[in-house]
Amino acid sequence: MISTSVLTRLAIPFAAVSAAAAFLTLGALGLKAEQQSGSYAFPIQITSVEVRVRESYPVQLALDVEGVIPDGCSRFEQAVQWRDGNQIVVRMLARHSGADICTMIAQVYRDTIVLDGPLPRGDYVVDVNGAVHQLRVD
Repeated sequence: MISTSVLTRLAIPFAAVSAAAAFLTLGALGLKAEQQSGSYAFPIQITSVEVRVRESYPVQLALDVEGVIPDGCSRFEQAVQWRDGNQIVVRMLARHSGADICTMIAQVYRDTIVLDGPLPRGDYVVDVNGAVHQLRVD
């Protein structure tokens, strides 16, 4: 029969060896025990943009946007817009969590973006992450 003091002496080195083996196994697989915060923002791939003129005074424009977020570690973050003369620029941004391992399932993104206004009459170019459309406000 083994005494409890012998079991205790055996258990401590065994636990240390088990923890070291688990750490080495994770390292060999390229996994990290703790998540590092290496998140980053990136533009969403835009698949379609429909420009709608709302019946209002002053004239308001809305964009029905569809795009693709590439994986399960990324989420929509924000839409940023600005005007430079008659060019309206919209940047749709997502944020990746920084995780090394992600599900590779693309997510379809749909949203309606109301453009800042008012917009005076004229011809405009709308650029949403590189998807460019021309329109006229009468």
